Amino acid sequence: MPRRANAKCPFFCCMSYKDKKQATITCQPIANNLGFNVRNQIVFESFSEQRDFAEIFCKDMYDTCPYYKKLYNGQEDAASAGVRACARGNGKGDV
Repeated sequence: MPRRANAKCPFFCCMSYKDKKQATITCQPIANNLGFNVRNQIVFESFSEQRDFAEIFCKDMYDTCPYYKKLYNGQEDAASAGVRACARGNGKGDV
């Protein structure tokens, strides 16, 4: 199950561990996804880039995140109300 104890971003779902092939951060699905259960995944060149991105945007200044600004801005109420949820059990990671 993903752990989000350190993430402030309401759309953070999970991030991959270093034992995985790719460094990724997965965000919750956007509203009005036309019935498809599609999540957004950011893929990084390295795990150090993933960690740096998470430290800046997921843990602290999520409202300045380029993905948050383009995809999620204005949807905070839906996230806090639990309208969208990440698929549990297939992602891991702590920020």
